[in-house]
This record gives sequence, C-alpha cells and structure tokens, in this order.
Amino acid sequence: MMIYWVVYYLSVFSPLPPVIIGVRQRNNLLWWYAIIGLLFDIAVTLVIRFGHFPHKDTSIAVAQNTFLVTEFLLISLYYRKRILKKKYFDNCIIPAAIALFIGSVLYTKNAALNFVGGAGFDFICIFYAVAGFYSLLKKSGLVFPARSAFFWVNVAFLIYCSGNFFIFLFTEYLMQSSAELSRQFWVLHNILNIVFSIFITIAFTKKIHEE
Repeated sequence: MMIYWVVYYLSVFSPLPPVIIGVRQRNNLLWWYAIIGLLFDIAVTLVIRFGHFPHKDTSIAVAQNTFLVTEFLLISLYYRKRILKKKYFDNCIIPAAIALFIGSVLYTKNAALNFVGGAGFDFICIFYAVAGFYSLLKKSGLVFPARSAFFWVNVAFLIYCSGNFFIFLFTEYLMQSSAELSRQFWVLHNILNIVFSIFITIAFTKKIHEE
C-alpha cells in the first residue's frame, strides 16, 4: 500500500519539472499540457482524499472525462503544426474529438472514466509519435535527431500512449473481476506518467525546437 501511494504522488507531481524548466517556452503547447495536467491531478487528488459531498464519484468522472477530451485536443494541436495538414485535422481529428466527448458523456452518467475513448485516444497518439519520428528522418539537415526536442517528445508519447492503450483496454474488465488487481494494474499508469514527464523535461532542455 505504501508503494502505491508513493508512486501515485510521484505521478501527480511529475509534471512539475517540465513546467519549471519549460516556463520560458510558454508559447509551446506542451508547456500548457504539462501545467494543466499538474493542476488537474492535484485537484482530483484533493477531492478524492478530502472531498465530502453528494455525487462525488460523478463529479470526479466529469472532471476526468473533460480532461481526457482537453488532453486529446492539446496533443492534436501540437502535432498539427508538425505532421498534420489542416484538412486531415478538420476531417479526422475534430470528428474523433467529438466522438470522444460523446463517449465521455455516456460514461460520466455511470460515474466512470471513458476507458474505450481513452484507448482510442492513445492509439491515435501512437500514430502521431510514429509520424513524428518519420518527419524527423525526412529532415536532411538534422544529423543527430536526439538533439531535437521533437525527438524526445515523440519518445515520450510513444512509450506513454503504448502503455496506456493496453491499460485502458483491460482496466474496465479488471475492475469487474478484481478491484485489487485493477488497483495494482493502475500503478503502471502512474509509472508511465512519471516516465512521460522525464522525457518531456529532457525535451525542454534541447535547443532545437520545431515550432
């Protein structure tokens, strides 16, 4: 139990380093993504630990599903400037966001996180990361990709979203069969959050940015 809470709080505050290091890059959507994620995790933690009010679970579900849609839009906007053409964003990403929102509303009625939508969101972000790596390979002037901030951003999203994809797929099933097993499985999500923040922090330290 102690290990669970240690990993949990490390996960909650893991966006703090990229927020601090990237404070001079506030025009970067990743910085806003990090600070919104930090504030959201802190707020939800406070509600879970100290909140005592009617329909608490539903309120948490509303917050989680709203953040899920916001997270998807921020990441899509970030990659839109780098790998997506406007027509693809308008014709594919916006409808996907609407579908994610509708699914989240349906899940919220049952006071639950939209696991199916989350898996779909992670799958799309895996595509973003792979396409991001491909765009780096196409740049003849970039001899050492690891010197690029975008390289580390793609590493972060590829690892984070690949792991979360399977977590979202199986968590709902595990919750129905074993609450304790589901709780242990969710620790992996927190570890992925920490790893993600480490790579995003590295990205903010790099001088080559694809803006």
